Amino acid sequence: MKDETIRLYYYTKAETLDKILSSGLIKLTAISEANDPFEGSIQHPEPDAPYSDFIKKACEKSTWDSYIKEEPPLVICFSTMMSSPSMWGHYADKHQGVCLVFDVPVHFLTRGEEMADNDKNNARAIFPIEYTDEKPSIRNWKYEKEIDIYMRMKREASIHKGKEWSFENEVRIEVADALCSSKKHTDIVWKDGCPYYKGLMGYLKGVILGVRCKKLPIWVDCYLKQLKYDNVLVARAEISPTHYKILVRSPRGDIFVDSCSDVNKIRRLYEIDHGVEIDRLWFILPSKDK
Repeated sequence: MKDETIRLYYYTKAETLDKILSSGLIKLTAISEANDPFEGSIQHPEPDAPYSDFIKKACEKSTWDSYIKEEPPLVICFSTMMSSPSMWGHYADKHQGVCLVFDVPVHFLTRGEEMADNDKNNARAIFPIEYTDEKPSIRNWKYEKEIDIYMRMKREASIHKGKEWSFENEVRIEVADALCSSKKHTDIVWKDGCPYYKGLMGYLKGVILGVRCKKLPIWVDCYLKQLKYDNVLVARAEISPTHYKILVRSPRGDIFVDSCSDVNKIRRLYEIDHGVEIDRLWFILPSKDK
């Protein structure tokens, strides 16, 4: 199982590619700074709700908003789609940018305390976003400790978005569960006041240049070899002649395809690793109708 991987796509501007490849760092995103102003929001409990004073206080609007602003989780956002014109248009500089292809190992699914000490830096929560109409709310969760209910609520807020964003087919790796805890991670580097993650570039498998990208594939390929990135494929995206989608072709056929099925792989691997009673602080189970 450790040899299995999950294919994820990371979109960025063309000028950012050189910085990522030369430094080996990818900038982390605080959910409070995401392009969706609803990120991290919840349905706050009413004053007469049947919850403890601790939960009511922790989840009331003023307290919650302060947490989201001051101590947001830090994530890297990926997609399982490489054929979507919307993704290229929104996140790759109107098709002038690039898309990095990663085969992320399933050990990113494993909680740090369950791993050997020398592997803990690589342990990250990874999860597909769930798209819904309503913001998450506290329900009858069976936890003995109130702090566990609060932590569950933090996770629910991090993995839900409105259905209007479903075109992203987003998958996230949560590198740090709060801004303050990021200081403790040896694989997080701070530059110019911003956090960057250095634990991902070893899994780079490809670079796709947008249909309007001015970089030449041969230049990118030479730069990758110069920086000792081995077996990384470089290709240019194309516009499908028959469909509203992006293609990536080579003489041997399509190099990269959408990996939506990997979302189900993530869920399946969690079930295999942790059994049916998954710790939902770390992952959300698929609904029964999926």
